[in-house]
Amino acid sequence: MLSIITAIISIITLCINITILIILFKKGNTNGNKEKR
Repeated sequence: MLSIITAIISIITLCINITILIILFKKGNTNGNKEKR
């Protein structure tokens, strides 16, 4: 039971980290486009 819970928590944290990275990349891309203009 504990191993399953820890696995779920690790997967959730991974998903959160990926979403944060995607958001940061999107923000960086929009800023870069604004600077180019």
